[in-house]
Amino acid sequence: MQFLRRPRPASNELLSSFLIRLTQANGYTNYQVIFDYVGIQSDLHKLNYLSKPTTNLEILGRATDVEESRLWEMVFPAIDDRSIRAYNSTLQYEWLEREKIKICPACFAEEGYCQKHWSLWCYASCHIHQCLLVDTCPQCRSVWYWDDLKNDWKCKCGWNFSETPISKLEQGDNDLSKLVAHSCGLAGEESVALNIGSPLSALSLSQISLLMMSTALSLNNSGGSLHQLKLPSGNLELHGLLSRAAIVYKSESSNLAYFLQWVDRAYRVEYKRAGQRKNHLQRLSLISTFRNKLEDLRLVPR
Repeated sequence: MQFLRRPRPASNELLSSFLIRLTQANGYTNYQVIFDYVGIQSDLHKLNYLSKPTTNLEILGRATDVEESRLWEMVFPAIDDRSIRAYNSTLQYEWLEREKIKICPACFAEEGYCQKHWSLWCYASCHIHQCLLVDTCPQCRSVWYWDDLKNDWKCKCGWNFSETPISKLEQGDNDLSKLVAHSCGLAGEESVALNIGSPLSALSLSQISLLMMSTALSLNNSGGSLHQLKLPSGNLELHGLLSRAAIVYKSESSNLAYFLQWVDRAYRVEYKRAGQRKNHLQRLSLISTFRNKLEDLRLVPR
């Protein structure tokens, strides 16, 4: 049996987004009706990070008349309990916004669905419309979460996502998002023309994510306080921090190749060695070491 109305998956759409549109198209009050029908037991946000060995999307494919392989293109397939596959790169879970929804108001008003790359942690502004992504309701100021949705694109207070105001950025303020989009294969060379001299332009999505996370943590926790070892929770503040982090690598540096090797060895290996639930003191020590290395290589001022 198939659903009466079967919208087509959109380009670069998340599976959770498609399920909300399918729920809305068929007039159901809650996406759980669809989940029950196709035998899915999951929270809505977890649909974007499925494991192929443990998940079968065949029934959903038959019910929606969508090839199962196409449905898998709409998720970030899980590799293990710490990493996923995204745009031909291996990313850590912490490099994505998994539960929270971020949207480009301009894209959403035009297309009416959520795009996969909006979930990337270091993608904080739209490379097409040069505006901030939004994760907070303009009306009630609550953060948008996937699991709060039911059958439409509305905040709990009733605010319609498609009516969200657009906050334009100055020229150059979304250079990092342009580079991220380029590394995902979503933007051509012309979109990164202003950044082509930056060392970041030659990096993969995995390298950019690792470098920006490391640098942002270092810049945001320079005082060394245990209580400050965190990143901004809101996208507006995060964008400001990411802009500062990207400026560190604005111009060519003969030290960058060596620095990336050090990051891969000292951060990726040692940081993961602490386990999934990382010890706070170990993490603080590593961030402190990272900042010292930035200072030694004159990538940030002392």
